[in-house]
Amino acid sequence: MSYKGHAGLTLTTIVSMIALCGGSALAQVNASSTNALPNPYHVVENYFKFPAGRTIGSTAAVDIDRDGRSVWVFERCGGASGGTPCAGSNLAPILKFEASGKLVKSFGAGMFVYPHGIHVDREEISG
Repeated sequence: MSYKGHAGLTLTTIVSMIALCGGSALAQVNASSTNALPNPYHVVENYFKFPAGRTIGSTAAVDIDRDGRSVWVFERCGGASGGTPCAGSNLAPILKFEASGKLVKSFGAGMFVYPHGIHVDREEISG
């Protein structure tokens, strides 16, 4: 290998090592300073109102409605995250709640086995 090629390889190795060491040190500083900030959130027990006898299962996904206030929840038919909680269930796993926590719409019973995600787009869901 020529001197020029060897010098270029050495320089590349040194720059890479500095970037790796500097990046990990910076990540550690940011992680500890982020965790030191006060938590602006708090738990609101029983916020979502369900019909009598209905409980929420493992939640697969949550998204905000296009109105910016309502909340869509895709949950696993009142079941846990293991197995196939919606298989054979007559519960609707897609739920829409007003900002107050009141359930205003639900659907999807018998359509899913193990829900994984939700995305609310610009189209209005009717039904």
